[in-house]
Amino acid sequence: MSAPRLRAAIAVAAIVSLTACAPAGQSGPSGTAATWNDATVTNAQVDAEFKAWGDATQGSDVPGRPSIVTIDLLGPAFLDASAQIGVPVRESDALRLARDWMGYTKTSGEPSAEVVRSVQAIVALTVVASSNPDHTVLREIVDKASAEAHVNPRVGEMSADAFITSVERAIERADSGSLGPLLFIAFQDVSAFGPASSSWLVDG
Repeated sequence: MSAPRLRAAIAVAAIVSLTACAPAGQSGPSGTAATWNDATVTNAQVDAEFKAWGDATQGSDVPGRPSIVTIDLLGPAFLDASAQIGVPVRESDALRLARDWMGYTKTSGEPSAEVVRSVQAIVALTVVASSNPDHTVLREIVDKASAEAHVNPRVGEMSADAFITSVERAIERADSGSLGPLLFIAFQDVSAFGPASSSWLVDG
């Protein structure tokens, strides 16, 4: 692990410890963005989270819809993987860090349940990506999901290669040091999907 990545792994661990179905691309039911294991991500849910992020960051830090689907669909697997390497990310951790994120964007108020849930998964992703620099753990998760998940073609085609490339971009941003202890913010836009077959439609 490089020195910047090691610092990232240690920083994330410290942040957390301070708070004590069918091949990808196959359409699922109408109105569903993706399903895998016990997770079902609806288009309405994605739109609600898109709005919640806009409210939480004054529109300055909003992930794209494919990124939202990625986090919602794969988030439980990221949380499991993070716990397995000894850094469980609790809801209380996510609430505190979501508040910090809102402070970073100078937004008042409390984070919504949607934002807290997303932050919990994003932090878990950050922990795993920083602690496993060859990304074998993450690749295994996405390979399995891409083989089993039902994904609406309008979201895009799930790909482990696209996901790892996206993770590497997030690591570069986190390593830049511009985010300080909030380095997990760099992983907000990570996506496991390639280009969509058509533009996003709410009822697709």
